This record gives sequence, C-alpha cells and structure tokens, in this order.
Amino acid sequence: MRIYIDNELINEINIKNIQGNKFKKKYYILLNLAIGRKGLKPIDSAMPLTFEIEYVKVYQNN
Repeated sequence: MRIYIDNELINEINIKNIQGNKFKKKYYILLNLAIGRKGLKPIDSAMPLTFEIEYVKVYQNN
C-alpha cells in the first residue's frame, strides 16, 4: 500500500507481510485534520483553519 500527498510518496507498507492481512477486509478511509500541539490546545490566532480535499483515489490490484 502506498500513500501519496500531492504526488509525493509519504508512506509505503507491504501488506503481504501483515499477519492475518487485515487489509483484505472492507474498511473506510478517515481523513482527519489534527490541530492540537502535542496534546495541548490549538492556538486561537490560527483559527479558522481550512481543510480542503479535492479528491481521493483508491486503486486495487487484482
């Protein structure tokens, strides 16, 4: 599995090596904007924030 943001590879996982291979089940994609600072409250002057997602692509190899 490869994860890209703006065409830059962020993370890569070989799912064949995962015991029980949980990735062969149905699952959801959760997109989250984390705004805390290491468990502290966010800086109020930084608000409001915008979290815009243009699209999400999902590919499957058969």
